[in-house]
Amino acid sequence: MVGSKGNSVQSPELDSVEWAVPELLQVDESMPNKEIAAKVEVAPTPA
Repeated sequence: MVGSKGNSVQSPELDSVEWAVPELLQVDESMPNKEIAAKVEVAPTPA
């Protein structure tokens, strides 16, 4: 990808958890944070 001034812009590498979260939300956008965390096997954020 090239930025507006011609410099190269790199996309950050995403890990499996970072890919899984939006995929889960595409299936059920109302899924609670705790359920998402359990499905991707990470600790939920305090909210």
